[in-house]
Amino acid sequence: MKTFIQCAWHSRCRVAVLVAPFILVSVVVFADQSGAEDPNAPKTSSQSTERQSKYETVVTATRTETPSSHIGSAVTVISGEELTTGQYLWLSEALRQVPGVDVVRSGSYGAVTSVFIRGANSNHTLALVDGVELADPSIINGLVDFSDFAPENIDRIEVLRGPASSLYGSDAIGGVINIITREGSGPPRFSFIGEGGSYQTMRGMASASGGTDWVNYALSASNLRSDGISTSPLQTRPYLRSNLSARVGTSFLGAWKLSLSTHYVNSRTNIDDIQNGRAVNDPDNTYRVDQLLMRPELRGSLFQGRWQQTIGFSWARSSRSADNLADIANPASSEGRFLGIKTKLDWQHQMKLFHGNDALVLLEAKEDTAQTSSSFTSSAFSFSSAFPRTSVRTYAVTAEDRQQLFESLYLTGSVRWDHHDLFGNVVTQSLAAAYEFAPTGTRFHATEGTGFKAPTLLQLHDPQYGNTDLQPERSQSFDGGIDQAFFDGALSVVSVLFTKDIRQLIGFDPLMFKSININAARITGLENFARFSHGPFRARVDYTWMHPLDRSTGRDLVRRPRHKVNAQVSQSLGKLELGARLTYVGTRDDIDFTLPSPAPVSLGSYFLLAVTAQYQLTRNVALFGRVENALDQHYEEVRTYPVPGRTVFLGARADL
Repeated sequence: MKTFIQCAWHSRCRVAVLVAPFILVSVVVFADQSGAEDPNAPKTSSQSTERQSKYETVVTATRTETPSSHIGSAVTVISGEELTTGQYLWLSEALRQVPGVDVVRSGSYGAVTSVFIRGANSNHTLALVDGVELADPSIINGLVDFSDFAPENIDRIEVLRGPASSLYGSDAIGGVINIITREGSGPPRFSFIGEGGSYQTMRGMASASGGTDWVNYALSASNLRSDGISTSPLQTRPYLRSNLSARVGTSFLGAWKLSLSTHYVNSRTNIDDIQNGRAVNDPDNTYRVDQLLMRPELRGSLFQGRWQQTIGFSWARSSRSADNLADIANPASSEGRFLGIKTKLDWQHQMKLFHGNDALVLLEAKEDTAQTSSSFTSSAFSFSSAFPRTSVRTYAVTAEDRQQLFESLYLTGSVRWDHHDLFGNVVTQSLAAAYEFAPTGTRFHATEGTGFKAPTLLQLHDPQYGNTDLQPERSQSFDGGIDQAFFDGALSVVSVLFTKDIRQLIGFDPLMFKSININAARITGLENFARFSHGPFRARVDYTWMHPLDRSTGRDLVRRPRHKVNAQVSQSLGKLELGARLTYVGTRDDIDFTLPSPAPVSLGSYFLLAVTAQYQLTRNVALFGRVENALDQHYEEVRTYPVPGRTVFLGARADL
């Protein structure tokens, strides 16, 4: 920890850290004198609270609270209420409902769960929880595994689809999933949930929240156990998951807030063994995860709110173990230990420079640390390998400017400089524009930007296949779309065209037996979305068409469908609330490892139908239930790995 904090005073950071505040103070003071608002000036939409209240406010697209109508990026918001009414056991199941997002789970409950945004690789998705990055540095390709994340104590999830490296740095080629937890308020509230269902699955959850003018808190704890997805009554894949989430904060001096966000996950699952390229049940093959995230953060404002600051320190520790004990069916044994630590110190400044203009400057220092070991023993031979504790640091400066023109045109530009310890400097940028034509309820928006994905520690330094000559993966992206509202906003229709070119993709060279920059991809697509609400009835449908071309093979990128449809409806009937959601996933390519020589294979399309119901039994108690995969579809997300059949769950919720 001490070593990391000292890195903030690295020669390249020292100048920025010391000089930046003086520059910012000068700019703000100058703006306060020369850019003061004219009280007689006509009000713009950004000044009109009445007009802003009609729009959703999002944070992820600009790193500051901004009405969604003012941004050019494509952002979908999943509210905490939607997570509750959807009765999701896994956060990843809610992400399946987002246009342009594909979710793939490699087997039973607790197996690796990958998220692809607009066809980019799963490690091109940056995931945050209250500002803490979720990626584990000890995972070889740096992907985020969503297998154990519970949808609890969450205020909202913002899914940014499109380039975001100019604001967030590495990993944000495809987009950003920003999970924001609840902030307690008002008198103490308590919630309790108990449910059970298919595969002997049981879940319990308890939460508490509340707050005063000077302190607030929101806490939750849950536990889930299941026999897992089985293909035979004699086979089980037990899964255990415990989640703790806490967010506490205090206010002082009127304009300052100090908060602490903490999240803990512990899980154990039986994973499939691989025999002749096929996934088979192995009761002695277990996988454990222990993850702790923490972030203290200080927010405040100066000069009547013209200069807002956020100082935060993020720390994430992920410990994983994989043990496959010898048995009659498989006399060989193996074990693996993996430790990943991410630390980040960030200082963000948001300034109102003059009328209709907002600027942002962000300073960051990051350190990734990884350590791994593995061994294999059989009657024929044995081997072991170790990756010693290794760290890499990155320093970054981000600048962003937002300008409003003519009361209806919103322009945003950002640029970021990253310095990596090993491969040096990377500069990324993005431009976004949004234009509203209020008389017809029409909005045009477009985004252009570049991105990069830094090689992971293991890709760079692994003693067997690491390559210190690796360069970051690079991307160039563009999207443009139109939003149209009808019937005073009751019906809204959105269409977005996007394209993305990715080069220098990191692959594995079997001849040199090391990682190299070899592949390239071009992804084009179209997202279409419609939403309708009238009284207690709500409906939405989206269709995504995509061509995820692997330019090195001429085939589609694996596990990414060309066609995907989501539809949801809900209706309240007094104390009864009914809902349904339907997902269609088209054919997609995968690799068949059961063949003597692995070869491409096409996975069939499938429909997934879920039906939910909730009845408010008393003022404080509700009964709920759902049927998932109601059509009992047999399908594959990954070749030969099992998926759940029709499942039924029943439960009760008490709110006190």
